[in-house]
Amino acid sequence: MRIHLGFLIKVSPIGVNQLLFAQLSERELHDIVELMYSHLEEYYQNMGGLVRD
Repeated sequence: MRIHLGFLIKVSPIGVNQLLFAQLSERELHDIVELMYSHLEEYYQNMGGLVRD
């Protein structure tokens, strides 16, 4: 089973090992999502930016 973290803007879904994902704390998951948004913002900065919900 793959967990998709909701990034649908010109990127492929990210497959995550279910056993490792289950061991992540809420803080670790939050940090991962923030890092991913940071990378997406950098990628899209020259195309008008990334809109966050």
